[in-house]
Amino acid sequence: FEKTLKSALAQTYPNVEILVNDNSTNDDTENLIQKYLGDKRLRYFRNYKAKSKEENFIPFEKQARGSLLQWCMDDDILAPEKLKKMVPILRDNPKVTLVTSQRNFIDAEDNVIYDPVLKHKLDLKGECNGLTGYWAGYNTLTESANFIGEPSATLFRREDLKYHYWRAESKGLYTISDVAMWLELMEKGDLVIFRDPLSSYRRHK
Repeated sequence: FEKTLKSALAQTYPNVEILVNDNSTNDDTENLIQKYLGDKRLRYFRNYKAKSKEENFIPFEKQARGSLLQWCMDDDILAPEKLKKMVPILRDNPKVTLVTSQRNFIDAEDNVIYDPVLKHKLDLKGECNGLTGYWAGYNTLTESANFIGEPSATLFRREDLKYHYWRAESKGLYTISDVAMWLELMEKGDLVIFRDPLSSYRRHK
């Protein structure tokens, strides 16, 4: 978690709000975060009522003050320039509803590893590539592969996401909640994907 937090605090985009919801069963996270709370970008909440990951995600949308939103899993890593590159895409392109990048897969020691599960390989020509929402959604479904990425990889406008899919999982319904969110967003607009990884997804053995 501390590595994740440091990567969020290291963002080169200046206007960032970092929310931490802690549903730990011990005080380790609360004790660790004390040395960072002097940073005005950081807001910490102890979420005692949340009994699952999904329940712990639900408050973020109400707590957040900004117009753009991304979730960051507590073991993933963000590249320092992630938001600096992604924010202008949504700011300047109203037809774009989702921004992402290819991502690295890392192990427990931060080593980049090969991902045998990701079947979909995009042929991205430039640094920044635009795809229609229809094409991206169609290929996500037909290939049965989430090439858009996990929540840590993306950025979107809060107002564009109507349904809260984390709540479905917390009620015991089976869904791949991030893919469901991406499909809703791509029904409303287009996707931009950066060729170079701007986040790292940690895969545990």
